[in-house]
Amino acid sequence: MSPLSVHFESGDEPKPKLEGWCYAVGFAALVPFLGLLFSAASLVLGIAKIGRRGGWVLLALAALGTAETAGLTAVFYDQIFPPPPQPVATAAMTDPTANATEIAWLEPAEGLKKSQATGKPILYDFTAHWCGWCKVLDGQVFQKPDYASKINSRYIPVVVMDMRQEQGRNNDDVAALQSKYQVRGYPTLVVQYPNNGQSRALVGFAGADQTMAFLNQ
Repeated sequence: MSPLSVHFESGDEPKPKLEGWCYAVGFAALVPFLGLLFSAASLVLGIAKIGRRGGWVLLALAALGTAETAGLTAVFYDQIFPPPPQPVATAAMTDPTANATEIAWLEPAEGLKKSQATGKPILYDFTAHWCGWCKVLDGQVFQKPDYASKINSRYIPVVVMDMRQEQGRNNDDVAALQSKYQVRGYPTLVVQYPNNGQSRALVGFAGADQTMAFLNQ
């Protein structure tokens, strides 16, 4: 046998190695989001070197990196992909009661805020549960779809309910409004304009025509 010849026994054959940079690609796949490119590269290298030492490690790192990025994306989806900003519409465009055929009466505090935001005058309806003419006003004016639609389009409707007979006293908002507009009987309608501070009133109920004439001024 030649002195330069080398004989390997079956147990001494060198095992295939995986280059160090391949491992670097595999571990880079664990970087969230940016590691997706390395995950793809790690997957390709793992398949190509499946018979070598570390091939399965590359495949595992590729799968782990992809799963990590997918999980983080699911958790923080709204922050990563925020919805596009919605256009800001005017109050008149977004007011669902503007053309409604039923009047959506508001409480005094809420009505004042809405009037200030929209610039529309407030229609105060000073009323009481025991008031018979108030019920006639409701039936002949406020519950009529065409009248209700006009009121909704022009005013912020606010109900001011007198509760002294039921509760012995009114809350502060109701009492303050009754004093401000010197309400002495029911029904009383008051239109309050937000810009100039002026107001006008209609006391009692003399028919639907007179009421709408007052509201159409």
